[in-house]
Amino acid sequence: MSRNDQLNWLWMESTALFPSIYMGPVLRSTKHGRLFVRNRVKEAIRVASVGKGVTRPVFVYTRPTYIGQTTPLSEMDLISTIGESVALGAAGVIFWGDTSYASSPSSCSNLNEYLMGSLGSYLLNVSTAAEVCSESLCKSRGRCLRKRPDQDVYLHLDSSSHSIISLSGQLKFVVEDRRSHDGGHHCHFSVTVTRLSFNTIIYPRSLAMNFLRNRLVVLGLVLLATLLLYLLLPAIRQGSMEPSLDAQKTSATSPPLVASVNVSIRTGQLPGDPPLFFREALPVDAAGRQMLPRLQIVMLHGQAFTSKTWEELGTMSILATHGYQTLAVDLPGYGKSPDSESLKTDQSRVDLLSRFMESLGIRYAVLVSPSMSGHYSIPFLMKNSAKLQAFIPIAPVGTRSYTPQQYQNVQTPTLIVFGALDTNLGAQSHKNLLQLPHASVLKLEGARHACYMDKPKEFHHGLINFLRNV
Repeated sequence: MSRNDQLNWLWMESTALFPSIYMGPVLRSTKHGRLFVRNRVKEAIRVASVGKGVTRPVFVYTRPTYIGQTTPLSEMDLISTIGESVALGAAGVIFWGDTSYASSPSSCSNLNEYLMGSLGSYLLNVSTAAEVCSESLCKSRGRCLRKRPDQDVYLHLDSSSHSIISLSGQLKFVVEDRRSHDGGHHCHFSVTVTRLSFNTIIYPRSLAMNFLRNRLVVLGLVLLATLLLYLLLPAIRQGSMEPSLDAQKTSATSPPLVASVNVSIRTGQLPGDPPLFFREALPVDAAGRQMLPRLQIVMLHGQAFTSKTWEELGTMSILATHGYQTLAVDLPGYGKSPDSESLKTDQSRVDLLSRFMESLGIRYAVLVSPSMSGHYSIPFLMKNSAKLQAFIPIAPVGTRSYTPQQYQNVQTPTLIVFGALDTNLGAQSHKNLLQLPHASVLKLEGARHACYMDKPKEFHHGLINFLRNV
C-alpha cells in the first residue's frame, strides 16, 4: 500500500483503473484465490478514490480460463473472480483471451459451450442482480456495495424464483411473481448506498430480460467473439497441419518448423549475487505483433553451451511465434554471468532460480533443462514444483539423488527428452524420470547427448506439440 501511495500522482492523472485478476491454476477452487482477488480489487478501489473529485471507475481484467490453460473456471472461481469484483463495486469486467482458445475446432466448440453454459448464466445472473440493485436502491445513479468488504456475500439472484433459459440460441432469464409464497423477491445481499444501509431488495414484478441487453455480458462475449473471429481460420489451419503429442512418445516425422516472422531477441542482466545475464523473446502473432503469452518458458543450458545456443538454434524465435514468452539465462560461470562461491548447495541453486523467476514476474514457468543444468532444475522440481506448469528435462544430471516416492509426489507435466545414441546420461535420466507420474517421452533417433543440436527440427516439433497440451 505504501508503494501505491507513492504513486498517487499517477492515480490522480488516471481516468480509470484496470487491475488484473487472472486466476493461476495453483489457486484453483481455493479460498486463497478469492482472497487474492478481494485484496487486489479493494486496493484498486482505494487508490481510485485518491484526490478530489469523482472516484475513478475500476474495470477488472480477467480470463474465462486459468492462466496458461484452456480449462474453464470452476463455479467457485466464477464467484471468486466475477462475483467478488462486482460485490466490491467494480464498474465492469473485461475478459481477455489468446489464440489458444481458437487452436482447433474442438477448442472453439468447448469455449462456445462454456459461454452459453455456466459462464454466460453466471454473468447474466450477477450483472442482472447488480442492475436491479442499482435501480432499486440507487435510482440507477450508483452501484451497490457490500456493507463489510471482507464478508462473503454476493449480488446473486434468488435461484428459487429466478431461472435462466436458452431460447433461440440466446440466454434469457425469467422472474416469476411469487409474492404469495415468499412475500416478494429479494437478493441475499447487504448493501451500502450513499451512506445508507439496506438489507433487502423488493422486486415483485414479472420480468423477462434478453441476454443481449445485459451490458456486462455483452462486453465479455463481444471481446471473446471478436478475438475468435480474428484468429479462428488461421489457427485452425495451423492446428490441422501440426501433429499432436502421443501420451508416451512424440513423433519426429513432421514438416519443417521455422519461425514465420522476424523475432527480436533482447538482453538484460538481473542484479544480485551473482548477476544473471538473460535473453528474452516476446510472443508475436502471424503479423509480427506482440501478444499476451500462452506460457512463460525458462531455458537453462548444458556445460558446453550458454543462453546464446537457444537463440542461434532458432528455439527462442520458434517459441515466440507460437505464442510463448521465452527467457534463456546464462547460469553462473557461463556466458556473461559471473561465477559465484555461494552456489554450493541444492537450496542455494533453487533460490537462484526462484530469484530469477520472481524478478521477471514469472509466477508459473515451463522449465527446459539440458544436462549440467540438472544441478539447478531437479532440486527446483522437487522443492518448488507448484511454480512449474511443465518440466522439460533433456538428459539432465542429478536424477539419481531422489527416491521413487519423491518422484511420485511431483504432479508437474513432464516431457523427457534424450537422444537414442546417448546410452550413458540420457538412458540413466530417462529411467529415473519415468518415475514421474505425468511423464511423456521424446526419444530422438540418431541423436547424441546434446540431442537438440543433432536433431533440431524433431526437437522443436516435439517441444511445440507438448506445450500445446500443457
